[in-house]
Amino acid sequence: SSIVLIACADSRSDQVNDLAAEMINSGQIVAAVGCFPGKRQIPSNIKFFTTYNRTDEANRVQDILTATSYLRSQYKGAGISLVGAGQSGLLALLARALAPRCDKTVIDVSKFDFANDQEFIRLLPIPGIRHAGDLLTAVTTAPISPLLLHNAGERVDYGKLGKIYSVMGKTGDFRSEKSQLPASQISVWLR
Repeated sequence: SSIVLIACADSRSDQVNDLAAEMINSGQIVAAVGCFPGKRQIPSNIKFFTTYNRTDEANRVQDILTATSYLRSQYKGAGISLVGAGQSGLLALLARALAPRCDKTVIDVSKFDFANDQEFIRLLPIPGIRHAGDLLTAVTTAPISPLLLHNAGERVDYGKLGKIYSVMGKTGDFRSEKSQLPASQISVWLR
């Protein structure tokens, strides 16, 4: 059997419901993890707080990893595919680098410009992430398996990520789409 884990900011959103319904209708087992809600208040009197404490985003990545581990323990031998929806797309891409192999991964990159430092400060404020190689390292360290990025937008070129697949001889396993794909197309790609 095949399991699809949908990582999302809100497990009750229409986008997540459409994705889940589409996957269930195609015969897949679906689990959704609503990642670490809210925003933690960082104490103003403590310098470099995030140097020694996880950011909210790092906790959300851990939520995805915990859900993946749980599914592996409950469905031994089943393949797991990961779908990062909306704001949780980039977090799912980071989690994929730390998780055991995902059969297929679909990431809504929400037009994220990974060449722009301000985008990281605004959306992925994880200390040292740029220095560690950001999304390029996340893709490189994950076991090479099919990866679909969508909602890339017109101004962002994810060709560097595609080159990683090309170098590994897996050109057909990487796909990048400028538009946000509907649930039906995501379901077809995961099958």
